[in-house]
Amino acid sequence: MALPSRDEWLDVIRNLPKGKATGPSGISNEMLQHLSPTAHDILYYLICKIIQFGYLPKQWKEATVFPIAKPKPFNCELSNSRPITLLETARKALITLLNRRLTSTLKQYNVLQTNQFAGLPKQSTFEPIRIVNEIIQDAIDNNNELWILSQDMGKAYDRVNTFQLKKAMDRIKLPQQFTHLILDLFKDRTNQVITAYGKTTAYDQVPQLNSAVIEQHVPALAFMDDTQWITDKKDKLESMLSIADSFYRLNDIQINKEKSELMMRTKMYKRRYSHIYNNKIDIQFGRESISIKAKHPHEPTRILGVYFNIENDEQYLISKVKAEIDHLTNLMWKKKITDKHILYIFNRIIIPRVEYWSQVFVLSPDLIHRLFVPFRRMFKNKLKFARTAPNAILDNSYIYGYRNPYENQLQAKVTNFCIQLNDTGILGRITEIRLKLLQQLLWCSRPLIEGIPFDKIPRRMKNNYLLNMINLMRQNDFTLLVIDKGRFPTIAGGKIDFTSVATFDFLSKYSTILRSRQIMFVEQIISGDKRRLLNWTDICNKHYFQSIPGRGNKEEKWYMDIQKLITVDGLTIKPQIYYKFTTFFDNIEETKSYDIDKQDKSLSVVYSPQHNSILFGKVQRFIDENNILLRHYHADMSQSTSTSTHVTICDDTLCAANTVNRSSMGVCAFTANPKHIVPLLSAAKFTKEDVKRRKMINFNIFNLFDQAKKKYVLSQSTLMRNHVIRQNNIILELLEPGLSRNELLIIQRKLAIFDNPNCCIFEFFTDGSLIELGTEQCNISCAFAHLDRSFGIPQVEFYTTIDKWPSAYRGELLAVILALMVVPYRSKVRINIDSLNVITMFEGFKCNNFSLTSRDYFKLNNSYLWSILIRIIRQQNLHVEMFKVAAHTDCDGNNYVDRLAKSAHIDQDRFINFIDTAPDIKVLPLWNNIIIETHLRKFIKTVSHIKGLEKFINLHRNTKYRKLEVDWTSTFECLNCDIANNETSMSSSKVKAHKVHLLIEEIPTIEQMKKSFLELYDGWKCPSCGLEDETFDHVWTCDEHRSLLLKIKNNTIDLLLSLLFEYNPDITDYSALLTLNIWTISTDLDNFTFVDLIKGFIPLELTQILNLWIPQFERSLGITKKKKLTLKNFRPFNNILNSDRELEYKFDALDSIRNNIYFDKLEFKIIPGNNLNNNLQGKDPISFNFKTEFKKEHKGNFLKWMVAISNSVTPNDTHEKEVLVTITCVTKSDMISSVNDKFDKKSYNKDEPDKKKSRQD
Repeated sequence: MALPSRDEWLDVIRNLPKGKATGPSGISNEMLQHLSPTAHDILYYLICKIIQFGYLPKQWKEATVFPIAKPKPFNCELSNSRPITLLETARKALITLLNRRLTSTLKQYNVLQTNQFAGLPKQSTFEPIRIVNEIIQDAIDNNNELWILSQDMGKAYDRVNTFQLKKAMDRIKLPQQFTHLILDLFKDRTNQVITAYGKTTAYDQVPQLNSAVIEQHVPALAFMDDTQWITDKKDKLESMLSIADSFYRLNDIQINKEKSELMMRTKMYKRRYSHIYNNKIDIQFGRESISIKAKHPHEPTRILGVYFNIENDEQYLISKVKAEIDHLTNLMWKKKITDKHILYIFNRIIIPRVEYWSQVFVLSPDLIHRLFVPFRRMFKNKLKFARTAPNAILDNSYIYGYRNPYENQLQAKVTNFCIQLNDTGILGRITEIRLKLLQQLLWCSRPLIEGIPFDKIPRRMKNNYLLNMINLMRQNDFTLLVIDKGRFPTIAGGKIDFTSVATFDFLSKYSTILRSRQIMFVEQIISGDKRRLLNWTDICNKHYFQSIPGRGNKEEKWYMDIQKLITVDGLTIKPQIYYKFTTFFDNIEETKSYDIDKQDKSLSVVYSPQHNSILFGKVQRFIDENNILLRHYHADMSQSTSTSTHVTICDDTLCAANTVNRSSMGVCAFTANPKHIVPLLSAAKFTKEDVKRRKMINFNIFNLFDQAKKKYVLSQSTLMRNHVIRQNNIILELLEPGLSRNELLIIQRKLAIFDNPNCCIFEFFTDGSLIELGTEQCNISCAFAHLDRSFGIPQVEFYTTIDKWPSAYRGELLAVILALMVVPYRSKVRINIDSLNVITMFEGFKCNNFSLTSRDYFKLNNSYLWSILIRIIRQQNLHVEMFKVAAHTDCDGNNYVDRLAKSAHIDQDRFINFIDTAPDIKVLPLWNNIIIETHLRKFIKTVSHIKGLEKFINLHRNTKYRKLEVDWTSTFECLNCDIANNETSMSSSKVKAHKVHLLIEEIPTIEQMKKSFLELYDGWKCPSCGLEDETFDHVWTCDEHRSLLLKIKNNTIDLLLSLLFEYNPDITDYSALLTLNIWTISTDLDNFTFVDLIKGFIPLELTQILNLWIPQFERSLGITKKKKLTLKNFRPFNNILNSDRELEYKFDALDSIRNNIYFDKLEFKIIPGNNLNNNLQGKDPISFNFKTEFKKEHKGNFLKWMVAISNSVTPNDTHEKEVLVTITCVTKSDMISSVNDKFDKKSYNKDEPDKKKSRQD
């Protein structure tokens, strides 16, 4: 066994957990992590000697035991306590090092049996929970018998037989040095017990397996000592238990047999089980017989923290979640806690619990809504919101950060479902089998993961997890792209199956009958011309039709119903059904066919499957209807370009393409089927263009390859059309046809001769470039160049662009991928790159032998490209090394490739498209037909946030603000009261709640109170004026409140100007700020007023004016370019819509997410509804851009002013008794500076009532 490197040991020390109890010496993990370099060297030397000689120091075998009481009366019984053994931290670090090596080897070489899940890296309870669920669901779907026995180990890890442990390690061929060291852990150990009177005397310990030996990083609620025995017969279960019992006795393992729990399912007859579940069952458990009562079909059994029952229903889960929510609500209802306290407990404790419990159940939106009503009601009550306050204030994560349970379910389940589908172990195989069985049960020709052919799930399968997951994804615009067609195949035999033409009711009623009759496709029951329904007798004569004995030729009910569905008169197929067949016609994409009647001697190309290449030839003569003789023309790749191909007559009679009698012809010729020929130049054009002399034709050879091959494949039989022909060229396997692919093939051909890795090393400089991020001009480019001629390798360079998921990191990674594509098989490659992130990720994959699990894939950014990179390295057997170079320095190679990458931005014809089968994965998730290439759960979380924002902005009360220019970033930032996310107080909670009350116009006015206490407030008017109803708008426009509102407005202006003068006392022109409409005290549906500012909506025009002064303050504030705030706000394309109050504007999240994918921005479309005025009818849809980037790291200086303005109209006390709504004016002297002396009072008289308002009054 090799000694660990110093870096390996230091990595173990760095990752030791903090806050753990110490051993007898008192040395903690934190002390080990803060050792001096010399002490680290000494400890490393000691560890190496321990591993070398296989013995531990005597002091490391001493331990202390601390008994922890169990949750029941102690009664002076040690059995009522849980003893915890405290070991030396250095000893545990050594065991962690050995454990890392052992688990890595077991995982890499698949040493353990398939059903052992715990203990190995990157494995948890995820796999066994889903396996158990699928086993139960399979028994339900097929009405099979099932026996699941859960047994409890009394002392799971308290004792170990060292003799058997040695045998086990020898069996899996562990090194003897490692075995000897592990066995020495259990020799000569002593313990002392910590008591209330000090430590006991040391005593010798019986050999036992300590938890430190098996320490693993497993999730909470994940590590269990229970075992489940699963089978389909009682006698098989007893046979398994007999073997298990002998193993337990051999290794002295204690089993609580009487505590075993049995889940049993018998076959159902007429919807009733054949077993009476109140009766006990006698089961032979080894030498003993136990009498056990099986769980009722709806009674749950806890397995790995998840509750299962034999019916696989969700009733117990619902009751458990409801009890948890009610318990939390009752505890919090009387507590004096803030909004952040409530949300922290809910988001970090309740939501993860519910997520874990329900991981094999899909809860409907309505059910989730009902379950969490008590919590939302309590939350609103604590913050003094009315019950009727819109839930959008919670769903909008930029207000309170509430994790919507349904959206959290979507994030977790879609991610886990994709991991399950792409699993390469037993879970993945079980999932594939289950999906195929479900496909057969539902009688579908296409794989179910491509979409369920129903609008809803059949009632008998309502609890099926796989079907519910596919349906959940479809409802939220997520689909799955099948990469590995072999694992999820489409059933051949027809083009249109019954799921495409029949109704849900028909399929639910007759799918079983159709399956028994072996009828899946419509073609099986219609005529060859697809226009007539076959007679019943004709269908009965089909060889595949399974008739019922004794029934005769009487028409079955399903046939009579299908007549009504697909025929006009019981015979003629409906036109819409007939047209479905024409749309499935095989198209050969603009490639012409050779005209046999004309027999023109044209220059043509044909695909040769024997050589996996194309042959150029000129037609000589017509042999028969299946054979044409062509004179061979040779294509010279070295003289061909991206737009033309060099061809010459082949006179070599020994050419491999020659298929005629070589002695008789004397020339190189071959024969081809006319159906396979792609004509290029007619005989007349061949002569006119003088091809014999020029030797050039204006065709790209790679495009011709694609056309000829596709024509050949589509002209073959059905079996041949479904057969996938793999290319030997990695570029052809991965890239779609195009100019960039053609240039890569030319570079690949130039480098192909340097295929000796012992003589040649390819050294590439790579770089990526990103411009205009966040705009529609966003563009990602990359380039690579080989500039070193030391091995005789020619200089080559290449640049191109790629779309979607923009980042500079993406361009850097793509450049590496394209460079590795062009090198020969088994090459040695040196990559010089200036991206440290790419190098770090690459080295991580290299340490794991370039393996990428499904769980790792969906946690990666640019996972699609990383999967392709790993596939290239493994498939081409490349040896790749990456080296960091400094960007924009004196490195000539890096500077050259940097200029090359930037030049790609202006070349619109260069782009890279990967084919669907490029990544080495089985199934890919798509959102609106866009492959998700970033961290999957984070992307779905972003989608959820935008949907929550959409709900809030689309509230009817926000109609005005969908038409005006609102700075939504500042609006939501001001709601947070300038308080950090990790801080809270009762005052900040109340202030924020009041701001939200203003934002949604739900302050305690008389009209608002009437909604709850109509009997009390019926007939009441405004308490101040007594003339009008006190609505939200009336509070701010009431004549009795005008002086108070003027005071608040003036104090706000004073505060704002004081902040401006604080950073620049020389400001003289601020008239643009004072003339804004926002200082108008009125209500206006078309313009911002001071009332909107009080509500908390920050207008864009205010933000823009404040931003004009920011450059003047940057030096004094020390704000760098990185700290500047990028404003992305709501702007209308056309102001004509702002004057039309009858239009209904909608906030569209779909376009927002799509723009985020393409341009890394959230650009939301606010689109007018259907009630357009007549003068707008017939015009193009008018849309609005909403550009926003909600980041919590905003540090722009204007935000300080925004928060100050918002706080100036937020209550700090309630001394204004004459106003029912708590409006507070800024009266403290320290908030009002001497700003009045700094501006000309003639330009603005703050005590003068607004003239516009006076005219309105």
